[in-house]
Amino acid sequence: MSEAVSVRPTWSEITEPIYQATMQPELVPLTDLKAPEAYKRLSDLDDKAAFRAMLRQSLTRSLQEAELSRPNREELTGQLDALLRQLESDGLVMLGGVVSEIQFREFVARYEKMMAVKGNNTFIHNFVDVRSEARILLDETVNESFCHPLLIAIVAYAVGGPVRMVDVRAKDAEPISVLAQDNMLHIDNTPFNDEYKILLTWEKGTTRGPNGQNFTYLPGTHRLARQCEVDDRRGVWSSENCSIFTTADSLEKLLQAQSDLLEIDEPAVIEVAGFPLPVSTVFPAGSLAHHRFRTATGQSRSCVIAAFHRVADNPGSLRDPGEPTTSTLSSLLAHESTRQQQEFISALARDVDRISELLSRICEGETAKLHEHGLETMSATRLDVWRASVLDAPPVRDIRAARVSSFPLPNASGPELCRALVERLMFDKHGPIDLILYADNHEEVRKWARNSLRETSEEGVAAVVACYSDEMSGLSARDVLQASALSDSMSEISGYLDGPHRSGEELVALQPTAHDVGLLTATASLRQLAIDLAEAILRVDSRDSFRSTSAFAMLTSDAIRRLVGPSNRVDTLSVEIFRHYACLALAD
Repeated sequence: MSEAVSVRPTWSEITEPIYQATMQPELVPLTDLKAPEAYKRLSDLDDKAAFRAMLRQSLTRSLQEAELSRPNREELTGQLDALLRQLESDGLVMLGGVVSEIQFREFVARYEKMMAVKGNNTFIHNFVDVRSEARILLDETVNESFCHPLLIAIVAYAVGGPVRMVDVRAKDAEPISVLAQDNMLHIDNTPFNDEYKILLTWEKGTTRGPNGQNFTYLPGTHRLARQCEVDDRRGVWSSENCSIFTTADSLEKLLQAQSDLLEIDEPAVIEVAGFPLPVSTVFPAGSLAHHRFRTATGQSRSCVIAAFHRVADNPGSLRDPGEPTTSTLSSLLAHESTRQQQEFISALARDVDRISELLSRICEGETAKLHEHGLETMSATRLDVWRASVLDAPPVRDIRAARVSSFPLPNASGPELCRALVERLMFDKHGPIDLILYADNHEEVRKWARNSLRETSEEGVAAVVACYSDEMSGLSARDVLQASALSDSMSEISGYLDGPHRSGEELVALQPTAHDVGLLTATASLRQLAIDLAEAILRVDSRDSFRSTSAFAMLTSDAIRRLVGPSNRVDTLSVEIFRHYACLALAD
């Protein structure tokens, strides 16, 4: 790279797009939805009811046929019914200590080793895509706290059919106050799919329950639904910004909707903290307003988050469908899941011993039902702290400004400029971005690419920037693309994935989980992300979202370049997009 480096452009020299109005969330009663037929939770109601009856009957029969005394059989069956009723009434089931302390200690040891070796260690959290860790994901001697057959049965009962994992991730969250998409008050980005999650939380490095960076939710909101958009060009759709509550107006409307539904005068907000046991929570992530309450105080929190969809709503496979599978429930969930209800129910019934053991632990008090152990709404004082965190926590741009080094002087070396760009990109990929959500959920495939690029480690980001080091010279405001031009470039580059491409080694070297999902899935994921970024760049609502969406466009185009291989046009497009983003990133 040339050592002669020009002064970088400033925002005053850059022609910024005309920023659009920010999409706002709106929770409404189910009867007020503009297109109720688009919402999976409202479809196939008779089939779902029949599945729930079949599932309950099978589990009850299996418990009665188990080698248990009759009073114990009846007690366990009653406990199962109580959990299912709790799910229907409260929208979530929360258990403390699903496994013994000895078993959980073994899990924590494996978890800590995984995070030390594979964690990305960004400013906001330490992250691992657990689909790459078969030793934790598929080993039923250690995964029970987030994949226990009783928890899976509860999820399947909730959605009304066989389920599969669509995502599973691990995160360590240190104390920090920040308003980032990862921990904003939100409903998950699945307005049309019925998504449930199993969330396992504990105090980092211990076998105790969480005591900082706590799961917090608004009870009752799961009975509402996000309003959708309907227009001639896009049909029924929504966007990710319609899932987050970060303004005073959107928060007040959310609290008012809760008040009207529950007929209460004061907001009901529950923070799950202070329990001595690790907490496993089953909840409707696509409809319950919740978040990780990040603060600069409290202890660090570890978690595993597993997301599930009904197979009929979202067929597919979490891991490479070509790899060998077994008959275990964990393997069934992680690979191409069956649509056959009886086969799925039979897999659960085969685990009746494990189900009865956990039900016994609940009956005997070894496993706690947290709803019976002091879950209380926030006090007025704590509510004020929470409200301030939701609305006034520092955005990513403020933390970026405080932590990145000053821009190198005009005579800085090429490596110094590259380091400056890497430093900024580590923040920009966590900034605001608003991708479209489709009524038929065909954007779901982009999840792997979206998460993998966002969670790229600093080492990986440096490798990307190094590939374009020769392009760091001579940057000017002329390199900044108009939003329409960037949209056209992303649409064009996505088309190159339809043709022949490499075997994937270069992409896997940068994004190892591409191997775990399989090359076909990785290719489809990158294609959909590029297409949706082309749409999103036309709706950016601020300088921050312009820069962060451009950061994602650059990372996506680079990943496509690695997959497609030598191509003059792809190389040209990826260089143009890189120079565009570099100008925006280095402008401040």
